[in-house]
Amino acid sequence: MKKKLVYILSFVEKSLPVEWVIENLDRTKYDLSFIMMGRDNTPFTQFLQQQNVPYDVVPYDGKGDLLPTFYKIFRILRRTRPHVVHVHLFYAGIIALPAAWLAGVRSRIYTRHYSSYHHDYFKKGVVLDRVINFFSTRLVAISQVVENVLVTREHVAPKKITRIPHGFDFSYFVRRSEEIEAVRIKHGIPAGKHPVIGVISRYTHLKGIQYTIEAFAALRQHYPQAHLVLSNANGNYKAVLSAKLNALPPGSFTEILFEEDVRALYALFDVFVHVPIAPDCEAFGQTYVEALAMRVPSVFTLSGIAREFVEDGVNARVVPYHDAAAIAHAIQELLQNVTLRERVTTQGYEAVTQRFGMPVMIERLDAAYQASSKTRI
Repeated sequence: MKKKLVYILSFVEKSLPVEWVIENLDRTKYDLSFIMMGRDNTPFTQFLQQQNVPYDVVPYDGKGDLLPTFYKIFRILRRTRPHVVHVHLFYAGIIALPAAWLAGVRSRIYTRHYSSYHHDYFKKGVVLDRVINFFSTRLVAISQVVENVLVTREHVAPKKITRIPHGFDFSYFVRRSEEIEAVRIKHGIPAGKHPVIGVISRYTHLKGIQYTIEAFAALRQHYPQAHLVLSNANGNYKAVLSAKLNALPPGSFTEILFEEDVRALYALFDVFVHVPIAPDCEAFGQTYVEALAMRVPSVFTLSGIAREFVEDGVNARVVPYHDAAAIAHAIQELLQNVTLRERVTTQGYEAVTQRFGMPVMIERLDAAYQASSKTRI
């Protein structure tokens, strides 16, 4: 008999990793459905329709909706009586996991998509994380960093944790010239400007974008036609970063709020930069894998999953935290040293395809689901 498996996500409008799970999960084993907290008619719910995956949408617009949302999810779970719920993202965790417990769902899995953020920036959130940890029967850590935070800072028993890094469908990461040109035109990225330095990251302090902007300003002394592209350009650090950007020459940078076609965006970059400010501020860092999968020469600091496989001069250039001068120097090295550039792009692609393929992730997810209670409620 198929296991009834319900995924519960909050505020997801597009998610390639979850789409890849849906496409690769053995549907002969699982009766899969979704509960989406947020709004309907998004690229993701349209994908669910295309895949014939049933879903419910539960609106949530703030704290005033907490109890109604809790009750709606509880009623859905009581009606569907799943064997397993797999919950992703914080708001889904704090609302759906207690609802699943009250509904009698015996296997409640929560994937932790952040590491030390609440400890460092929002202490009250740690209390809520402990509630999530309590109501979960299994916690999925997406990296060693996340597992360390759960064990050492939140005192979760190691036996309750399963480490499952994100998986990627690497057939997606191909360059298509028509897509690349369409994205360039769409966002007004000037043609013929060189080099193009790329950033794909929310505007938050911990991502280190402030140091990338400073490095770019220094780089323009050697490359006056250089252009900076910043995608996902919104967040609580926007005012600070905007002040730094406004000090750059007019027309030397492009800000993009969101671009769905990330492979075309990466393909526009001559060098990609991702420099979080501490080892544990990234839980995973999907962009590390995406950039290397697209064979873009990259400058990184080591945070999240990068700590497990990125090596300086082997598959990327690694720089110290908080160091704009080092970032600028590393970018110049990648631009000027053809041997280095070819080595890191070739070996970067090999590293991510060997470690983060979908079959490995699906095998680990399947083991976690099959280990759940076989008794239907």
